[in-house]
Amino acid sequence: GPSRAGRAEPPAVWDPVQATAEAVARVLRAPALGSGRGGSLDQAAVAGAGAPFALTAVERGQRLVEWQFWAPLRGADPHRLADLFARHGAGRWTDYLPQLAQLAPAQLEGFLTGFVDLIVEHAGRWWILDWKSNDLGHRPEDYRPEALADSMAHHHYVLQAQLYCLALHRFLGRRLAGDDYDRHFGGFAYVFLRGAGAGPTASSSLRAPTAASEQLSLFAPLPAETPASGAPPLGWWIETPPRRLVEALDHSWAEPSGGSP
Repeated sequence: GPSRAGRAEPPAVWDPVQATAEAVARVLRAPALGSGRGGSLDQAAVAGAGAPFALTAVERGQRLVEWQFWAPLRGADPHRLADLFARHGAGRWTDYLPQLAQLAPAQLEGFLTGFVDLIVEHAGRWWILDWKSNDLGHRPEDYRPEALADSMAHHHYVLQAQLYCLALHRFLGRRLAGDDYDRHFGGFAYVFLRGAGAGPTASSSLRAPTAASEQLSLFAPLPAETPASGAPPLGWWIETPPRRLVEALDHSWAEPSGGSP
């Protein structure tokens, strides 16, 4: 029979377990927080924030997991919120106005309570992280800032994030001596995992996964992409709300409450 050396090697099979482990490691090691942002910002709010850092740099005692919040915005309605966004927001916040104006009051109620996936503190600043498994496509450009902006507005993640920020702002005001938004608030990151987990790995060099195997993992092979200088990594949407908008919401409604560490 043919020698062992002459035998053709069987085709490599994409391993969803291996791909997931590799992708999670990339998300945790990405120096994303404190990097470039996904939209227009009040840059004064993040002045002196320090060098970008990865989640692996966050100690156990510096994070809150599944942090529960409640924001009883009495008399809140989409039109009133849209007015505040128009008067005190800028850039991405005002771009979102058409979608916000179409939100029904009953839909708004669903945003007023829930759980924040992760809150971390690093170098004196607090950050909100929310994991998103949305399938935006299978190309790197599907997870660049312009594509993420559409998803942030379409799914009302802009509003969701703003309410998270309001709840955390008030929580810090009660718990942190000398709390100051400009010094202590980092911002929020919505991490679109199918894009954020992309990268050069053994898995992504293998043949493309079948439809059945792809369903087993969020992380099908996706070509790696190095972001432009100062830009956030692929799949990361990072913002810091204008201080004036957070304070306007703070002054306009009853005090929301957040969970305890």
